[in-house]
Amino acid sequence: MAVGITYPEDRRGLARRRLLTPLVPPAVAVLARVLPRRLPRWLRSTGATVAMLHYAVLSRAAVDRCHTSGAAVWAWTVNEPELLRRVVDLDVDGVISDDPRLFLQ
Repeated sequence: MAVGITYPEDRRGLARRRLLTPLVPPAVAVLARVLPRRLPRWLRSTGATVAMLHYAVLSRAAVDRCHTSGAAVWAWTVNEPELLRRVVDLDVDGVISDDPRLFLQ
């Protein structure tokens, strides 16, 4: 079982989401700050063994808390070499990318 986020193909909702775009950076910042504290409880309550986290909310604290809880961490969607180096330096267990050639560089 994995913990993750997905986005539906909702063409009509795109316009509504555009209105919310200015709120995204502050929301991601808040999530990145509270996520390390909440992850262990979420992992325990769901029985998940993997946390699939967007790179924007990854932190050393989040990865360490998951590993201490016995869960692997996969980062998504990593499509740039520098970003790949950053998430690998955080000791993630897996990386999801739209471009598998990235792993050959």
